[in-house]
Amino acid sequence: EVLLFRGEVFRHGERMIALPCEVVPVEGSSDSVIFELRRVKDWVQPRIFQVGLRAIRPQSLSMILGPCVATLLYGLSQGWMMDGVIAGASLFGAILLQISVNVLNDVEDHLRLIDLPGTLGGSGVIQRGWISAQHLRRFGYGSLAMGILFGVPAVLARPFLILGIGTLGVAGVLAYSGKPFGIKYRLLGDVSIYVLLGPLLAIGFSTAVMGQIDFTVAMLGSFFGWISWAILQANHLQDIEFDRSHGNITLASWLGFRASRLFFLGCYVFAYFSLVLALIWGNLSLILGLSVLFGIPFVFRVALKMVKASGPASALLNGVRFDAAKLHWILSSFICIGFLLSFIV
Repeated sequence: EVLLFRGEVFRHGERMIALPCEVVPVEGSSDSVIFELRRVKDWVQPRIFQVGLRAIRPQSLSMILGPCVATLLYGLSQGWMMDGVIAGASLFGAILLQISVNVLNDVEDHLRLIDLPGTLGGSGVIQRGWISAQHLRRFGYGSLAMGILFGVPAVLARPFLILGIGTLGVAGVLAYSGKPFGIKYRLLGDVSIYVLLGPLLAIGFSTAVMGQIDFTVAMLGSFFGWISWAILQANHLQDIEFDRSHGNITLASWLGFRASRLFFLGCYVFAYFSLVLALIWGNLSLILGLSVLFGIPFVFRVALKMVKASGPASALLNGVRFDAAKLHWILSSFICIGFLLSFIV
């Protein structure tokens, strides 16, 4: 594990990059790991900015930006007063917490030998030898510390509620893939994505920035929670066999492929149902509801791949995890466009 963590070895006085490339099961004993050693001087290393950009996985940041921006626009449409300094600090802090989750998750998946060269998971920066797990972990904890620091203005303004919500968010970051909890590798990890990136995020951001919440904020959060859960479900669908063989209990590995495929589609049904509830019993405008309908053809396109796929290894599922991430951006954009149109009309 030390070799996995540091990612390097000294041989004949020369520093070499050690990359795990294969796990070999050994009957009656611990599995063996085969490493590939490469000379540092022969290794092509991208610039640190490129490594950092890939490590933070910018395509996943819509899971933070979507709920926060939509909640902000909703509050403004209701005439709620906004604190600009707290809004900027809270948004940036939330993004840093998401980056911390992404980075620390990469480290833990590497140490558990879940992410290997050629696999689909993670950013791949460790597996390519661009950075060691040790340095990436430091980056992850640094992002976490900065995220907490940017949350201080909101805590000072509204200490009681924000401190509680913020503590839950930080605890979620640390417990998601980190030991001893590792809730990502249990059924609880799936539910935590819905809560942390859905209702809790929307309610927390609305409280911090505008000091108000209502039923519509909760339903907006629920919408984003469901489409974030869909991204995770898409990832787990292709990893069902791997997770089962490694003892990782995800909702997909527990339900099986057919039921998990239906649940993936159900995530979008529940997401739209949350908006319907906000239209009926909340203050969501009809214009926004109509604008989000334009996202249905994009959802249908991804759903069709799921319906036609025969199993986790089906070629039809190639790229479906990226399709789900793109859907989050698309649906988030339609919601924000709907709010902007409601200001005009």
